[in-house]
Amino acid sequence: SSVPCDALPSRHALSLTSAEVVLMPPLPLRVVSGLSGESLCVLRADCNWTVRQAKLAVERLEGTPSQAQSLLAGGRVLQDHEQLGDVLLTGPLELQLLRADPERAAVLRNLEEGRLELVDLSEEQRADRELVLAALRYDAFALQDAAAEARGDRELALAAVAVSGAALQFALAEARGDRAVVLAAVCSSGDALQHVPPVLRNDPEV
Repeated sequence: SSVPCDALPSRHALSLTSAEVVLMPPLPLRVVSGLSGESLCVLRADCNWTVRQAKLAVERLEGTPSQAQSLLAGGRVLQDHEQLGDVLLTGPLELQLLRADPERAAVLRNLEEGRLELVDLSEEQRADRELVLAALRYDAFALQDAAAEARGDRELALAAVAVSGAALQFALAEARGDRAVVLAAVCSSGDALQHVPPVLRNDPEV
């Protein structure tokens, strides 16, 4: 049966069209099992919540650890940084929940809480974007222990430098030469400038 949730009251705006913005109350967002379709809980969700915030709310209500959740909308797996308002404008007020393997969920939680480090994992795991991202939430310098393909990943580099600009030094050339990554790193820490490729050091915004 559905479990009601009293979420924080919303004072944010949801853009309905490019020209019209209206104030919206909390959204009644149904979460169902991605396998059976069974209703698991109902969130009263702010449209400006990120998917990660929604996962934390589901954990509080339904019990599945946030690290063990994959939330889908319209069959598409949602990324933690996406905003619910953007997702829900294009579909029904419903999310599907898929639960990860308990062992993987434990690894994700331990990485996020610093009880496990990327260096302790296999090469395959150190190339896993979700595992690397979990480690970066605890320690941006964990990027240096990720597999090469992860160190060259733009989104992972952005996540790392948002925490510490100095993590730019551990990104591979393709990510370190990305203008958005460099700007984020320099904004986070002026010391990151020493790790910026020469071609971007003369950029007026850098």
